[in-house]
Amino acid sequence: MQRHGSVRALIRRGASVALVVASAAGCATPVDDGLELRVGLGGVAVAPRALVVHLRDDGPPVAVATNTFDVAPEVFSDPDARLALGLEVSSAARGLLTVYVAACGQPVACSSGTDGLPVCPCLGLDGTPAEPSAVAAAQTRVRGRTVVSLTLKPFTPGCDADHDGFVDAEAPVCAALLPPTLGQAVLDCDDGEASAYPFRAAEPGPEDVARDPALQRRNRLLCGNEIDEDCRGGAAACATGGDSDGDGFVDEEDCAPNDPDINPGRPEKCETTADDNCDGVFAASCDPDGDGVAVPEDCNEGDASVHRGAREVCGDGVDQDCDGRDSDCFGNDEDLDGDGFACPGQLRWDSHRCAGAGLDCDDLDAGTYPGAEEVCGDGIDQDCDGADQPCVPGDADGDGERRPADGGSDCDDTNPRVKPGAAEKCGDGIDQDCSGADLPCAGLPDADGDDYPDGQDCNERLATVNAGAEELCNGIDDDCDGRADEGNPLRTVPGGPEATPLCGSDCANPGVACDCRRAPNACVRFAAQAGQAVAGVVCLGVTAGDNPEVAVTDCNGIDDDCDGTADEQLRLPCYEGGQGTEGVGLCVGGQRTCASALGSNLTVWTETCFDQQIPRPESCDDARGDCCDLADQDCDGTLDEASSGGPFMRPCFEFGPAIPGAGPCREGIETCSNGRFGTCDGQVGPEVEDCDRIDDDCDGRPDVSRNGDRPTRACYSGPGGTEGVGQCHGGRQTCTGGADLWGGCDGETVPRRERCDSEDDDCDGRTDEDYDVRQPCSEGTGACRREGARVCRRDGDGTRCGVSAATPSDELCGNGVDEDCDGRPDEGFDVGAECAVGEGICRRTGQRVCAAGGRDTDCGARPGAAGEELCDNDLDDDCDGRTDEGFAGLGEACTAGRGVCQRPGRRVCAGDLRAVVCDAQPGAPGAETCNATDDDCDGETDEGFGVGDACMAGVGACQDNGRVVCLPNGTSGCDAVPGMPVQEQCGNGDQDCDGVSDADEAGLCPNANERCLMGVCHAD
Repeated sequence: MQRHGSVRALIRRGASVALVVASAAGCATPVDDGLELRVGLGGVAVAPRALVVHLRDDGPPVAVATNTFDVAPEVFSDPDARLALGLEVSSAARGLLTVYVAACGQPVACSSGTDGLPVCPCLGLDGTPAEPSAVAAAQTRVRGRTVVSLTLKPFTPGCDADHDGFVDAEAPVCAALLPPTLGQAVLDCDDGEASAYPFRAAEPGPEDVARDPALQRRNRLLCGNEIDEDCRGGAAACATGGDSDGDGFVDEEDCAPNDPDINPGRPEKCETTADDNCDGVFAASCDPDGDGVAVPEDCNEGDASVHRGAREVCGDGVDQDCDGRDSDCFGNDEDLDGDGFACPGQLRWDSHRCAGAGLDCDDLDAGTYPGAEEVCGDGIDQDCDGADQPCVPGDADGDGERRPADGGSDCDDTNPRVKPGAAEKCGDGIDQDCSGADLPCAGLPDADGDDYPDGQDCNERLATVNAGAEELCNGIDDDCDGRADEGNPLRTVPGGPEATPLCGSDCANPGVACDCRRAPNACVRFAAQAGQAVAGVVCLGVTAGDNPEVAVTDCNGIDDDCDGTADEQLRLPCYEGGQGTEGVGLCVGGQRTCASALGSNLTVWTETCFDQQIPRPESCDDARGDCCDLADQDCDGTLDEASSGGPFMRPCFEFGPAIPGAGPCREGIETCSNGRFGTCDGQVGPEVEDCDRIDDDCDGRPDVSRNGDRPTRACYSGPGGTEGVGQCHGGRQTCTGGADLWGGCDGETVPRRERCDSEDDDCDGRTDEDYDVRQPCSEGTGACRREGARVCRRDGDGTRCGVSAATPSDELCGNGVDEDCDGRPDEGFDVGAECAVGEGICRRTGQRVCAAGGRDTDCGARPGAAGEELCDNDLDDDCDGRTDEGFAGLGEACTAGRGVCQRPGRRVCAGDLRAVVCDAQPGAPGAETCNATDDDCDGETDEGFGVGDACMAGVGACQDNGRVVCLPNGTSGCDAVPGMPVQEQCGNGDQDCDGVSDADEAGLCPNANERCLMGVCHAD
């Protein structure tokens, strides 16, 4: 897990480690030249199971390393034990070495981060990153064997939020976990980002990538993320011009810096013309099928029979000559229909009809040729004699047989398949041979089962071939008429689809000459296969897309692919460089473009060869100007040679920002070889700044390091043999730069008075030897007393008992034990005090005693027996704490008697003490009078006087209604008041209130002879 190789661990993960006890002499794993870490538990309660050790050497260049160690449980079984780890540090480690140790509760498994560097956080029980259990850190310079003692300090929870194992720098309580002198060198600058901590390899910036192209990938991964990954201040800037195409190879080593598919890590591909792997050998020389033709002239490098110039095999679907198409087959000697007679000089879309001796007058019909059997009356000149043969009278169907009426024997003159001697199909109900009856199928041999018995069938092997079959385009005489494919059939299988009579298309652009044509579909006879002619339907027309525009053959001003444009994108390879230079170095061929005039049918190419690269003088014209770029510009097979003929060279210095010429620093020389500069020979780099009045680190300032600090060195002023023993360790001296080069020894610890602190303060190999450590002791009294042994006090000035008294508990009653540890057993309880139990007549007295369980006391007396509760004025007879309960109304007000006899009193206990009675006595009753009072005390008022009854006073019109009421004299009367009488009149009733109605009184009418009857005056 090393970064630059300046730091490496001797003990790897899983290796055995030594246990060193402070009192033991020597070191279990001595390191003659390197770093020896001694790690102690300190105040950590639980021993770790793994240690993660981070180292950072701040010398040039800054280097980091991470090592993990599994720790067996028994290693820290003794609390004074220290784990010794031997680490070898190479001589290149000349800077300040920072050590950081994270202790983990579980074994650690490192993984590779996104930028390829190791990630080793502590793990929890669930296997996910967790906080460390303890940490420790220190700084030193390694000079020979260097011993560093570290004491782990318990980790404060919450101080590692991102679980990267490092302490948060922002929280003061967290920063206090580590020595303040270390400062930011060990603290996590970003506790929210697990990839940022101070022990990461430096983030490579543009200047680093320029110095070391191998850092390009890390720069691409880290730059621009605004994260200070190495905690050295600021995020990495992105290198510009480094890897333009992002394929992992910087432009200086990439022969195609803008094409990610071409770089030194790619395999060479034969299907391209590029130098895919940047080895200077181009694909033009690639010929895996061994046919002698390479790409692009070979359109199929998997088949040696396919390449430019190969013999084309027509009709097989393969483009053997790489012209972009398979050629059409028109048979031998231009005999399309395969009837043995040709019609030469015809374009594919012509009529294919020829006149002349021995020429086919219809090369699209296999049944038409010179000397063919003529079919009379069908309008076709089968024998090419210039005319159709007319049929004889009486032969309407042209089968050569007349009907009986005309002296013949054709039984069906409408069907040429029916005539004497025709092939008979059995069982179809038709008399094909005019024998007088259909032929029955029973018992007849029929090998192919087509119902044409043997002897009637021209082919007993195929059921599709017989006298009644349809002629197909297949090279076979399907209908048994002695001719194959006659009539240009356009169907190839029985019942299958039939091709259209015409096929092809018109020109897409009428203004552009093209090869598009409409022409017939033709049944064309191909070469014989296994003795059998093969035929198929071929479109003699030309359809758009049938003929792609192809370089060389189609530069003619004609729209060959029928897309409306002629000669589009046609290119002809060309090269005008010297013999043997094409494909060498940067020299590549170019292309000429088609310049034919529209419709000219002439192949004309431009004179200019575009995009070719021909040899030119070798020069320093690459991006860096260093002439080392695998660019053979003069195409002589030698890369990057200088004008003198030797290799290119340039000055170099790899230790920026050191200054060449300052101190010991000197430039070297890089030599170009195979497209890359080699090592920087002869350079002298900076050294760790030493206190010697020399500018060792070449920054222009003697005795001052690059970060502005003065050099330091280890020192120790204590007695010999005490350094590295106990608490004694060396310090650091800082260079003053004056006459006295070195200052005082800061940070050292020399022997001092032995204190009681579990440390060897006087560095004599013994710990706490002046104190009574481990002597028996006790703490606490009573039940809190605990026995133990004496241990050191925290201030180290004495010892204390190593145990604490137990926590007091509540005092219990009556067991003689001092539970609350105050020196007094059973205190706080009122044992013996007077007490009483029970209520009312049951109450008894006694003394208090301890209750069960000892938590309280009870009264020692027992209550008397309870009786029945009686109404006996405040005695608790049933001992329930209540008196006279159950006797409602006792003591409440009450009355006795009714009316004027009623008297007040109180409710009191009855004589038998079991009920409540009223103590009032009623008065004597009198005679009842009408006065609204119950005078006779019988509960009724004014009875016998009719008070409230209805009554009347007066008669006639004076009568009034009322109610009976009491009168002042004690009697009752009606309260109605009669009205005043008036003069009696006829018809008005008894108005004079004399009790006599006007119907009975005389003199009420105005005439004497009239009498008042029924309220009306009538004459007597």
